[in-house]
Amino acid sequence: MADEAQDPRKIPYLRASVGDLFRARTVPSCDACGEELPVEPSGSDDEGFQIRGKGTYVSSRGAAVQYEDVPLCPSCGSAIALTALRQWDIEDEEG
Repeated sequence: MADEAQDPRKIPYLRASVGDLFRARTVPSCDACGEELPVEPSGSDDEGFQIRGKGTYVSSRGAAVQYEDVPLCPSCGSAIALTALRQWDIEDEEG
């Protein structure tokens, strides 16, 4: 008798359509790591770690320039900003 793990009829699979691939997310998540961002309580004066970061993708084709704002979690936003500042500092030292 064949082992059930070897049986091709028992292989799990996932079926998705193009609509599933491009479905809008209802819960905001970090564009870099995918972590769900906390929902900000309304009327809260203490922001603390509730502050959300934001990144911007800039793309151009010919004369048309497009800007797309994307959410970032605090750790990814800080890491991206510090990496950009360090790269800018290295370029200033070289030239």
